[in-house]
Amino acid sequence: MAYPELAKFFGHLIRKSYPCPRKYYFCAPLNAGPDLHDLLANPSALRCAFLSAWCAGSHGLNSALLTEDIRNLVENFDFSRFDECLVYDLISWHAQDKPAHFKLFGIEPERGDDPAVPTDTQSNEMIYVCELVKVYAEHSGTVLSVEDVVVSDDYAEHFGAARAAFYSAEGLRRFSRDIYTEDEFGKLMTMVKNGVKPIASSPRNKTGLDRHDAAIEAAAKLTVTDSVLHSRLRGGDLPGTCHHLVNEGELKWVR
Repeated sequence: MAYPELAKFFGHLIRKSYPCPRKYYFCAPLNAGPDLHDLLANPSALRCAFLSAWCAGSHGLNSALLTEDIRNLVENFDFSRFDECLVYDLISWHAQDKPAHFKLFGIEPERGDDPAVPTDTQSNEMIYVCELVKVYAEHSGTVLSVEDVVVSDDYAEHFGAARAAFYSAEGLRRFSRDIYTEDEFGKLMTMVKNGVKPIASSPRNKTGLDRHDAAIEAAAKLTVTDSVLHSRLRGGDLPGTCHHLVNEGELKWVR
């Protein structure tokens, strides 16, 4: 139903409620049909076919709305400004600036899958991992390595949960980076730090494990509705943000 859209377009132009565009694109989920595709490739044929349909009142058009002023506008308009936008091109344009696209069209972006937790610890997580090893070493009263923790009956499950939370928050960080121009994940981390640091530093918590568990529990209960990310939060995100704070030197468990 391209013709009724063209009729509305020219109606707005004649009323000056719509600026004359350099290009007017037709977009459709399955692209333009063959008839419209051929007409868009031949601007003169498109003008003639459109005017004929409007005069005849066919194709969903009302001939009574074709005033002399609009007819003159249609006859003198550069129909090469009408073009087809292929779905492939539309997706490519979207990918060039996702934040601007979401903002322009008011789209609430969906958060994809979080990164899988690697079997082996990675270089980008070693700071918080080493801090956890210190926690376990303090608790056990023995010297431990990451390898010891991974196979430990006492600490392996706790350690695995911490890493899962870290990567949950990492998924949120990547989502935020791809969608928003400002560092919204950094703002969220500041909110979490302000919420958990007084608890983590409380003298009631005597050991690194006490501080860790108290901070993680507090983080999970935080209300962060001031963050634009709050509607995209998942269960492990806020606890995982604590590990990101440790990774950036903003929190420590062992004194």
